[in-house]
Amino acid sequence: SEFIENNSDDEALQALITPFAVAIERLSDVTEFVIGAAAEDKNAIGAASVEYLELFGLTAYAYMWARMAAVAAPKVAGDTSGFYDAKLRTANFFFSRLLPRSVSLSESIRSGSNDMMSLDVEAF
Repeated sequence: SEFIENNSDDEALQALITPFAVAIERLSDVTEFVIGAAAEDKNAIGAASVEYLELFGLTAYAYMWARMAAVAAPKVAGDTSGFYDAKLRTANFFFSRLLPRSVSLSESIRSGSNDMMSLDVEAF
């Protein structure tokens, strides 16, 4: 959140800041949901665990790519090697192609544990 606040006025990062802020909010909401669900359902945390770790990982990667983009953006103009431009392009790829997976992970987590836990062991 501090990174978003400190870089919200940087025009070079606007394509990343907004989806990153949404991802942070999504992770926060899902975390609260799982904690709340766990109070009533002993299987809630286990049922959410894999998707939650993936969601957290995507959000953490978004933070790292945003930080790399913040360093690379001001250096693109003077870079003849293409290194910093490649960093920005890769960051944009991550934000446009991979970070959106956080939406489906969030929905999977919110589906709860009932369907998963209703299966008999023999079904596996």
